[in-house]
Amino acid sequence: MATGFNIEVKGINEAAAYLKKESSRIEKEANEGVLQAVMHMEGEVKKSISGHYAEPTSVDTGRFMGSVASQVSNGIGYVYTQVKYAPFLEYGTSRIAPRYHFRNSLERNRNKIREIIASRIAKTI
Repeated sequence: MATGFNIEVKGINEAAAYLKKESSRIEKEANEGVLQAVMHMEGEVKKSISGHYAEPTSVDTGRFMGSVASQVSNGIGYVYTQVKYAPFLEYGTSRIAPRYHFRNSLERNRNKIREIIASRIAKTI
């Protein structure tokens, strides 16, 4: 005699139909969540640069902090700077210790980013 059990999941077809029908709305909310998360992260990097966290302050003229920008494209968010000396501040040199404004801000906020995006998606489901 065989021993075992059966598993039956009800509502899969209905759930799939709902998700297919609502996919554009879900995608729109996900993109809004990414935008909110990116704006949050831009602010967090600027706070890091200005000395609100453990990293050393990197403000002299304010150019670096003012150059931090963000954008969203196809559901992917970017927080960046195009200041040429930014890599030296982020990763350090033989004379300057790394400050990791971008890296540390991301690590501090991973859960917050997930929460922001998930809460937007949850509105549609």
